[in-house]
Formats: sequence, structure tokens, C-alpha cells
Amino acid sequence: MFASSRDSKEDFPFNRAGNFIVELPREIILEGQWEVSISELALFRVPEARDPRHIYVCTPIIDSSVCGQFQYPVLRRIPLKKQSRQFEEYITEHFFPLNHTRLQRLHIYLLDDILAQEFLGSGDILDITLHFRRKPLRVCT
Repeated sequence: MFASSRDSKEDFPFNRAGNFIVELPREIILEGQWEVSISELALFRVPEARDPRHIYVCTPIIDSSVCGQFQYPVLRRIPLKKQSRQFEEYITEHFFPLNHTRLQRLHIYLLDDILAQEFLGSGDILDITLHFRRKPLRVCT
């Protein structure tokens, strides 16, 4: 599934690279147990004086995990490069179990190293590709 912070601006005019919601064209019903991972991420931004060293890509479609003294639904922690364009493609994907079986909207938000949201400007863009798969069955031998 591909999503961009430029999507669904009519329904969500306050979408920005650091926090956006995408209305899917139809409800997706996932039967059984499913997992999700980030397979690609592209960030186009204007570097700031206070650039974080890492960003945390979060979505409420997975359960929260511990981040220091807090809990957030983190899909991946990404080192942030000091350049205006950053593209990441992940050969090794880290899958997380979905906590939803029906998806009508996708919410993606970013946190910086101090777990704050407001570090990207309104002109910045985030494109993300998510990989959904059925959770593999464990075979006991």
C-alpha cells in the first residue's frame, strides 16, 4: 500500500509530512492474522537548524511498544540524513501484528528523538510504502 502526506487533502486539510491521514478508496477487510512493515520511505524536506538524528514512524494500526519511558506504535526507527531528499528501501523488513481487521483510513505520524511531533514543515512531503502480509503459521517439529 502506498500513501503520501499529499493524499486526502480535501478530507484532511491539515495533513503534513509529520502527521497525516489517508482515506482509502474502499474499506479493506483482512481476515485472519496480518502483519505490516515499511518497505520504502521517501522524505522530501527543508533541513532545519534543529534536525533530529532519528525519526520514529508510527501508526495506530499496530500495538504500542516501549520507547524510553513512553509507549508508541512504532513501525520503524530511521536515522535522519542532513539532506533535503532521503529515500530508504528496506531489504530486511520488520513486521508487526495488525491490531485492526478493517482499514478505512491510514494514519501515519512521525516522532523525533525527543518524541515530539512538530519538526517537519508544511512544505515537507512523506511518501511511504507499507507491506501487508498474512502472519506466517508457526510449524512445530
